[in-house]
Amino acid sequence: MESKLIESEKFYRKLFENMLEGFAHCKVIFDEQGNPVDWIFLDVNSSFERLTGLENIIGKRVMEAIPSIKDVNPELFEICCRVALTGRSEIFEIFIKPIEIWLNISVFSPAKEHFVVVFNDFTDNKVAEERIERLYRLYATLSQINQSVVRIKDKKELFETICKVCVEFGKFRMAWIGLIDENGNIRPVAHSGYEDGYLDKITINVKDKPSLNRPTTLAVNNGKVTIIEDVKKELYREWSDDALLRGYRSLAVIPLKLKGDVVGNLYIYASEPDFFNEDEIDLAEEIGTDISYAMDSIESEKELEIANKALSESERSYRELVDNSMVAVYKSNLQGQILFANDAMAKIFHFKSVKDLKEINVINLYSDPADREKILEKLKKEVNIGQYELKMKSNTGEIINIILSANLSDGMISGMMMDITRRKEAEKKIQTQYHIIPLKVLWGAVIAQFFH
Repeated sequence: MESKLIESEKFYRKLFENMLEGFAHCKVIFDEQGNPVDWIFLDVNSSFERLTGLENIIGKRVMEAIPSIKDVNPELFEICCRVALTGRSEIFEIFIKPIEIWLNISVFSPAKEHFVVVFNDFTDNKVAEERIERLYRLYATLSQINQSVVRIKDKKELFETICKVCVEFGKFRMAWIGLIDENGNIRPVAHSGYEDGYLDKITINVKDKPSLNRPTTLAVNNGKVTIIEDVKKELYREWSDDALLRGYRSLAVIPLKLKGDVVGNLYIYASEPDFFNEDEIDLAEEIGTDISYAMDSIESEKELEIANKALSESERSYRELVDNSMVAVYKSNLQGQILFANDAMAKIFHFKSVKDLKEINVINLYSDPADREKILEKLKKEVNIGQYELKMKSNTGEIINIILSANLSDGMISGMMMDITRRKEAEKKIQTQYHIIPLKVLWGAVIAQFFH
């Protein structure tokens, strides 16, 4: 009988030592008033030591092994002591801050004032989940911004909407947009989220020499997204205390460009440290590109209005504006001879100069010559054409999406053209990427964590 008990004990001890889960048997220690103040480890298995990194723990008190446990993880202490006193089992997930791991824990009481914890480390799974969640948040932000880019034609409304989207869809703590004034100061023009006077406290000037390592200056000078991974590690910066006070832990500064030049930044603050990794930075770059495209588009719309005004008033007064416009302005006869064109038209159709452009017949600019005949017939019937979209081709054979307006008077056709190729591409992108993370990004995240 005794030998059987010994064999049985060896069998269960072997199972105990080879469990993948960590195991610990503890007894609660009370003070003189009967309050639980500590516990002592009576037994642990090898997986406990492997998962926690705590060695030679048997016989030690938890306050000796992990002195900060009651301060940084008070809920763990409370739950284990509660189970030991009530006898009611509990299951929960917790991040153990002193050893930086996520544990799935089951606690039960084998005897009064005793408890047993069985746990496994699911840190890798948790990290993978959080990574995918971050990607979803940024793709949702990008998708909503792309919709705004196509829809909104007012710069102020665009900026306010972008900040709001970052907070509502990206779940960021705060977002704001600042533009560079003539003195190099970053002037806030829109913000959303928990700001609490933060923008009133900070002063940023991109021309100050001591600011060369500031994220704003780096973003402006390099034209690339600049990241602060953890504000707590940047305590030497004058704004870090105010940022931490408001729960800002990581930051992305996204440069905004107008006609290729950086004119401001979008600032996005996350409440989590190390939020922006490689894929997140790529998405932030794309957000900046799309906003910059929208700014160019709005500016072009304004220039189109100027060009329309130029055609209705004296050519002499507005000739300089027309020549420097991003909108093509032209005049031709019914035979297709180009009588006038500005520099923008030569640039859109990839000619070296207006002179070179005027040497060809306008029919050569049509992707389908039949479109030219349709336009002539429409002009002869209606005199004016507005917002007419068609495909044309450049001097190098590249297909260009064009929107044009034209007027027929005394056998002469005058009008304007604008290249909307990028806008078409943006509209197409929205249809294909709205709320969808590319499979290769998600699959890459899962594979990386699985084989970690």
